[in-house]
Amino acid sequence: PDWFEVVKSMVLVKNFPNPQATDIGCLAQGERLQAKKEREHDRDGHAWVELTALQMLVSCEGCDPQAQGYILIDGTHLGLGPLLREQSDPAPKTPQPEPDRAVRRAPETADRATSSDSDDDEAQRRAAPRSFRPSPFKAMGAKPQSQW
Repeated sequence: PDWFEVVKSMVLVKNFPNPQATDIGCLAQGERLQAKKEREHDRDGHAWVELTALQMLVSCEGCDPQAQGYILIDGTHLGLGPLLREQSDPAPKTPQPEPDRAVRRAPETADRATSSDSDDDEAQRRAAPRSFRPSPFKAMGAKPQSQW
């Protein structure tokens, strides 16, 4: 498989490689995704990646296990610019702080413990890998329209 990183603020995952196809979810900037090596092309010749079955399983909570997801690689023709950038390494590149610049946490006081705990939870939630979310109509159980 190939790996890509989302370079636009948000990209839509479609059920078919076509800009007018049904949205089944979205991915945010900075997220990495696994796609099949072979590219799909829409009728105008624009390249799309198809997410691997594993990526769909991991990312699309509530989607049909047989669902397919496609993302346009470059939306310049739509006025969007590049959407995905191919990655040689699937692991995110996490900058390591220099030893003398490492951030140290201040000692907690009883009054701050509750808010600090919620801050910690928020920080952990933000650091956790994000997956694409089914679009609202999908989450409500409506069936997507067929593109055939």
